[in-house]
Amino acid sequence: MSLDFLKDIKVDEPVAKRSGGGSRKAWNPTEGLAIRVWKDGGVFPSETLIDLFDLEYQPKAAVHQGKGLDVFPSAQATFFKAPKPLILINVVDKDKPRIDLFGQVGYVTEPQEGEPELEEGVNVGDPTTTVFDQGAKTFGAKSLLPMIKEVYDVEPNEQGYIDLVVLGQDGTDAAQPFALPEGKTFCHLPKQISRGEAAGTPIYVKREYPRLYILYPATLLEEGGKEPQ
Repeated sequence: MSLDFLKDIKVDEPVAKRSGGGSRKAWNPTEGLAIRVWKDGGVFPSETLIDLFDLEYQPKAAVHQGKGLDVFPSAQATFFKAPKPLILINVVDKDKPRIDLFGQVGYVTEPQEGEPELEEGVNVGDPTTTVFDQGAKTFGAKSLLPMIKEVYDVEPNEQGYIDLVVLGQDGTDAAQPFALPEGKTFCHLPKQISRGEAAGTPIYVKREYPRLYILYPATLLEEGGKEPQ
């Protein structure tokens, strides 16, 4: 399908807000810059995306911890003007608060009395899993799957998943992120309150030097013409 509508997207000056089954490989997309979201909420990035966005988990003591992703609907981002609803991501340092995807991991700890010794090559403080295998389900089940349904009217296919492609400003695979207006270095991104009477309403967090991209269902690109309502 044509992505000419991307040319009509405008990033305005940010407005300040107050924050208030099968083989293992089958779980991940095998080609391109993509994220696979399973019907149980599991979210798995492609290896290409991990490498480009520096998503891999690092040892606890590492100075550089890599990146995670903010994920949010364009309708809640007042600075992002688009002719149709979209889902956006921002690539952010893992040490920032309220990261939606690939921001946290467990670490290997010292074996307690009676527990087996660590395997050769495994050290205390190493991540307990890779970002390729983790598939954290909480955000996917509670937020991302409902967001995909609301924004794109797309649900998991017969195999049980949805592939989302990462698109840059020119409509290709993340060739260029969407830029803020010249001279602007930050924006405020929406995060969903998950509990209490305010559940589902957004609060906002400040992000410096954002790297913004679109998440778009691969099926809509392949069908050639179907557009989100």
